Amino acid sequence: MEPVVEIGGVAVFQVLSGRDFAKDDGMATQMANYTYVLVPRDDPGNIVLVDPCYDIDGIVSIGKAIGGANAEITQALFTHHHPDHVGGRFGGVQLQGIREVLQLPTAPCCGVGALDLGTTARRCGVDPARITPLHDGDTRALGKHATLVVLHTPGHTEGSICFQLVSTHPDAQEGVSALFTGDTLFIGSCGKWQDTRGLRLLVMSLDRLAALPSNTVVLPGHNYSHVTTSTIGAERETNDIMMQALDAAPKLRKLAEEHPEILSTGGVTCGDAGRRQSSAGDVRELQAYLIHARFANDVADIGDSGATCVVCPSTENKCHI
Repeated sequence: MEPVVEIGGVAVFQVLSGRDFAKDDGMATQMANYTYVLVPRDDPGNIVLVDPCYDIDGIVSIGKAIGGANAEITQALFTHHHPDHVGGRFGGVQLQGIREVLQLPTAPCCGVGALDLGTTARRCGVDPARITPLHDGDTRALGKHATLVVLHTPGHTEGSICFQLVSTHPDAQEGVSALFTGDTLFIGSCGKWQDTRGLRLLVMSLDRLAALPSNTVVLPGHNYSHVTTSTIGAERETNDIMMQALDAAPKLRKLAEEHPEILSTGGVTCGDAGRRQSSAGDVRELQAYLIHARFANDVADIGDSGATCVVCPSTENKCHI
């Protein structure tokens, strides 16, 4: 198995549920989750996992095949609380995940976004004290010349996070990094959202990710594209949803100066019921959500004088933006 990218001496292996592990699991095959196995070249015995789920023994076996028979899982990091990433009850089935990782002999350190920790613990039947809350800007050293940086990217869930793997080597090429995006950003699309506030947050999160260097490698949480990796530069140019977010974000940012509550993470509903999975067809839906932000028109100007703007909190005919 070859790594998909290597940053700062850390080799990143992308393994797919239903193909590389959980091979006889129909749900794992259908969901097409990626788990990432991070192996420092200068310390291959200490392996870090991103979003291990479905088949923990199978993922551990892959880690040992890469890092050596004595390799151990020392950390497991999770991008958000949904059961196809952290495990727990899902569709009448109990999925493996963080609970089984914590039961490994090495008792790895497990971390999840701080605002998703409570839901993760309840869903998986784990003592919350055993999970490390991860906050925006937190860092984790990997080997001698690489660091994982936590980016809080709410919208898909309240506590969704991405992990940016950066090189700390003095000779590192400028701007080169890898970004584990979970379900915040897919190749050519984005994750689902619950409600209007969640959409606003997702817009701002996509805008934040779009500001990363163009050569940042995008490593998504699912195999939903004909390619397995991308770059931030490519997504800025080809991902219709990211382009819509870039158009809306400046107006939302300006609006939030007067109405900071519209970008508060405190109000996001992160339940699973009624959520939408974005796809090529959903681009039109997102465009409809963002039409005010794009054109700064009155609600009446699009033929619905009694509507409430879904981007700003206006209950009047005049949109705030």
